[in-house]
Amino acid sequence: MTLKNFNDCIVSELELQIVPALNTKRDYFLQGYSLGDESPHEEYRWIKNGKIRGVIAFSFDQNEKAVSLPFCPFGGFFIESFFGFDQFIKDVETALKSRGIRSVQIMQAPFPYESKADLINNIFFKNGYQIHSIHTHQILFGRKEIKKVFRDQADRLLKKAGENQLKLHYGKILNFSFLQEIELWNSQKGYPMTWDANRLIDQVSLFPERYFQISITSGEVSLAHAVAVKLTSYTVYYFLSAFDSKSQFKNLGELLVLGLLKLAKDEKVDSVDFGSSESEGHINDSLMFFKSRFSNDISNKITWEKTF
Repeated sequence: MTLKNFNDCIVSELELQIVPALNTKRDYFLQGYSLGDESPHEEYRWIKNGKIRGVIAFSFDQNEKAVSLPFCPFGGFFIESFFGFDQFIKDVETALKSRGIRSVQIMQAPFPYESKADLINNIFFKNGYQIHSIHTHQILFGRKEIKKVFRDQADRLLKKAGENQLKLHYGKILNFSFLQEIELWNSQKGYPMTWDANRLIDQVSLFPERYFQISITSGEVSLAHAVAVKLTSYTVYYFLSAFDSKSQFKNLGELLVLGLLKLAKDEKVDSVDFGSSESEGHINDSLMFFKSRFSNDISNKITWEKTF
């Protein structure tokens, strides 16, 4: 049997299955989250011998466009094997066209969420997809590295916090009043609001075990907050953060990161995703430099588009 025949055999054993994505249980839990204001939310499955070998979830708008996934950190393909993946993409496109879809946008999950992200992006390019945007995520990868960075920072920062009578708190989100302070502090710096408070509150209510609040206080006064999300069982994502720029205390951003690292240690994750340092197409150099002090890897999140 030639290599081509071998590959053809593998592809012939695969089938495409389309099911409603609502409440689908996935490690990346937002794949099964209903956007409410979007029309059908579907999951396209790659099946071999009754087992799922790959998935992608789409939401559809009224402009005949399929998006994976809107209002989420990312979407895209999650696959177990790369064999026959090119055909999986073609089968998905055929199914989308049959339901009247004219264009598709896919925000492909980067490493470490999808270990084969680079290969997937290569296949997108080979199949005529165009790059819409690229966002660079800064990652702290490895449990030992997380513990080391925490250990290297903890003594110095906690000593400064103690000298200034600051307290660092983290835990599950119990109420949402702190989100107003995040919005206020960021608006005072001229940062645009890129998140939907109502959608975030809905997600926290549905998945309370996945969301965490990190806060710094001085007495009864809040000085800084952050929201961390356990997007998968092995990764914590630094979703939102802000501090009161009028505060006289320094190192608030570093203390928030220390809380994030402590959370990552306690949750026994393999990586911390600090997200991108970009807004409205521009890189925030100072923020990227700040994150570089704690990260040891980078990964590009690429959004692809194609018109049928």
